[in-house]
Amino acid sequence: MAWETKYPKYGVAEVKGKNVRALCNKFSGTTIEVGEDVTKAVWEGNNLCITLKNGQVRKYSSKFEFTVA
Repeated sequence: MAWETKYPKYGVAEVKGKNVRALCNKFSGTTIEVGEDVTKAVWEGNNLCITLKNGQVRKYSSKFEFTVA
């Protein structure tokens, strides 16, 4: 299942150690438990691209589905 449009439309993701919080407005969001140290998270269209400390980039098409870029 893809992201609800409110998440990529708002376009904000916060890195918190091994987790990323995708926000849908100023007060609400959902947390992705990545399980590895995260250095960066940015929206690329409808995908949330998460860069890990080891250099791997994961493209999340939903909270639970990702491909390795």
